[in-house]
Amino acid sequence: MSTCLLTNPVVNHNMLAKYLISRGVECYAYIDMDQVNKLPPSVKSRGRDFDADLYTDVFMSWDELPPPNECPFHAVIAGGELGVECADQISSYYGLPGNDPETIDYRRDKQAMQQCLAKAGLPNISSISISPETKLSQIREKLGDGPYILKPHDAAGGESLHYCEDLAALKSSIADLDWGALNCTWKQNDRFVVQKYVSGLEYVVDLVARDGETVVAAISRYIRLSDLGHWAYPNVKRFLVMEDPADPKFERLIAQAGACCHALGLRQGTAHMEFIAGEQGCFMVEVGARLHGSLSPKLFAECYENDLLGSLYEAYFVDDVPLRSGRLCKYGLRSFIVAEEEGVLDAMEPAQMERIRSNSSLIDNSFTFQEGDMFPPTRDEVHTPASGFFANTCLQQLFEDVWDYDFILNQHFNGKQYEIGKLADWVNAPTKISVPSKALDSLGELQ
Repeated sequence: MSTCLLTNPVVNHNMLAKYLISRGVECYAYIDMDQVNKLPPSVKSRGRDFDADLYTDVFMSWDELPPPNECPFHAVIAGGELGVECADQISSYYGLPGNDPETIDYRRDKQAMQQCLAKAGLPNISSISISPETKLSQIREKLGDGPYILKPHDAAGGESLHYCEDLAALKSSIADLDWGALNCTWKQNDRFVVQKYVSGLEYVVDLVARDGETVVAAISRYIRLSDLGHWAYPNVKRFLVMEDPADPKFERLIAQAGACCHALGLRQGTAHMEFIAGEQGCFMVEVGARLHGSLSPKLFAECYENDLLGSLYEAYFVDDVPLRSGRLCKYGLRSFIVAEEEGVLDAMEPAQMERIRSNSSLIDNSFTFQEGDMFPPTRDEVHTPASGFFANTCLQQLFEDVWDYDFILNQHFNGKQYEIGKLADWVNAPTKISVPSKALDSLGELQ
């Protein structure tokens, strides 16, 4: 039996462990308690997903791990963004396939990764690292006039990200920064980076690597609030649309993603890359050396042949089968519910719960808050109050089911209602990677 150590698998609803176990892999867990003990209760709550009963054993410190000469594992895999750093360290400790821990900053630090891309001659976003003493004149000299993006060096999910139209807005945002605060990756926000804002469509490329060979398992496109005409928090996500990696318009994007993997030292496992493609070109915004977050891989498994989870399994446990690129076989959408205002989550009516249970396209859904919890206005993906994951062979049915789910959830999370026709317009907006086309139009109505 194959064995695997998952590092900090405290997110994604135990999805990765459950999948690997279903494929016959015996799973162990490593929880970095040195980090957990430093966290405030609000951040510790992110560990409530963890189910110790799924694992043969759970190690709570480096000292508890078996020595290298008694290594029982065939693979060490990051259980999410929180497990990336220790997965590199532990795989190196055991001499197992992994990424070099000496180059971890290329895959975690927003400034270092852009510098790495520049050194490799790849498109990169102009950036400057700042401290509380950095002068606005220094930022303008480096980046020119706005708009700008301000964000931590090491964070995820858009947490503490600010869109700043000009220097005055940037000055205000910098003044409001909570320097040293703990973020969702269990790191302190002791460093921030300012980047030139790049406009365009935002794509996600999810790759799998095995000993330096990469394949694309999924491509998806974010629909953000700015795409809907709302610019107060333009980078907040509203929908994620599944795309087909086999579509010729993605050939250049796929080639660029592979080159980025090579430049950033991503040789083993999964890579979650985000790109902005617009008139200025196509730029990698950031990368995570882990699975796509939340339950999206479960949606991919429904929508793609050679999906992300299956390819990850083959990358670590099947040596004699070449990795294969994903191919879209169903329409898919993820809906991010966006709370316009704060509130308290009230109980759903039985009829509403039954409508959700009977939704023909709903694969799964996730809730960040429980009944009676106070929820804040949605300002980033980390605090998205709820998400629905949908797949269907009929595009119109998919739209109807997504709209119905959103209509119910928006009532409970102070969300903005919309007409079903608007959803079709947003999904089918022109996409220009290399060939103008309509999203998903190459599929037709699948049988």
